[in-house]
Amino acid sequence: MTIASEIQRIKTNIANAYTACDNKGATMPTTQNSANLANCINSIQGGGGGNIESSKTFTVDANTSTISTISPSTGYDGMAEVTADLSYIETHLSSINGSGTVPIIVPTGTYPITANGTYDITNYANVEVEVESQSEQGFLIQSDGSSNTGFVFKSVNVETISAYQCMFNKFYTFGNTISSVDFSGVASISGDQALAYAFQLCTSITTVSFPDLISLTGGGALYYAFNGCTGLKNIYFNSLKSNSFGSYTNQFNSMLTSVSGCKVHFPSNLQSVIGSWSDVTAGFGGTNTSVLYDLPATT
Repeated sequence: MTIASEIQRIKTNIANAYTACDNKGATMPTTQNSANLANCINSIQGGGGGNIESSKTFTVDANTSTISTISPSTGYDGMAEVTADLSYIETHLSSINGSGTVPIIVPTGTYPITANGTYDITNYANVEVEVESQSEQGFLIQSDGSSNTGFVFKSVNVETISAYQCMFNKFYTFGNTISSVDFSGVASISGDQALAYAFQLCTSITTVSFPDLISLTGGGALYYAFNGCTGLKNIYFNSLKSNSFGSYTNQFNSMLTSVSGCKVHFPSNLQSVIGSWSDVTAGFGGTNTSVLYDLPATT
C-alpha cells in the first residue's frame, strides 16, 4: 500500500459518501471534500432510508389550511407519495360557474407533482403542500387559509356579468363555507337580475366588495343577491359614479332580505343620486341597514 493509493482510496470513499448523500436528498456543497461531508450528511431530512409509507391521502375540503404539513402515519419514517383527494371540491364546484371554466383547488408545493396527482416525496418524513387555485376565467372558490372559515369567492378575468348569469343559488352549495366575496375586476353588471339570489343563504359571508364596478345598469341586478346571508356585515361599492345606473333605479331591490345590521358603503358623491331611491331608503330589504356614503368621491 502506497501513500498515493491510500489517498486515492480516501478520495473514492468520500466520493461514494457524497453519492449516497445525494441519493438521500441531501443539500450538496459546491466543494465536495471531507471538510464539508458532515454538514452534507446532517442536511438529509428525517426518514431517509427508514420505514417508508407507500402512500398518504391529503383531503382538500372547506377546512383545509392554505399551507398544510402532511406527516407519515405512526410507525413510518417517511412517505413515498401524497395523493390529493379533491372529491369534496369537485362535488361543490359542479355547475356553479357563470363564465369560462370552473377551477379546481389543487395542492402545489416544493415537490414536483406527477401526472396522476401525487407528490414523489420518498424518504421525507414530512411534506408541506400549499393549497392554491388555478383558473382561466370565471368565478373562483379558493381556500382562505383559515382552518375553520372555509373559502373566499373571487372573480377571475371577468369584466362583465350579464343577464341571469349568476342567478338562483349559483353558490348555495357552499352554504356556510364562503367567508367573503370579492368581485375585483368586474367593471360592469349589465344584465337584468344578473346576480339574483346568487349567494342566498350563504350564512358565513361577512364582507362583499365591488372595488372596480363602474356600471350597474341591469334591472334588479342584485335582486335578493344576499338573501339570508345572516353573517353579512359590510358591502363596498368603491367605484360607482353618478352616471353608473342607466335608466333603472331598482338595481338593489331586496338585496339584503333577511339580513340585519349590514353596512353598505358608497362613494360620498352618490348620496344625491341614489339616496332617495325606494330600495335604498328601505335598507335594501334588510333590517337595521346602515347606508353610508363614506368612500372617496368618484368622478
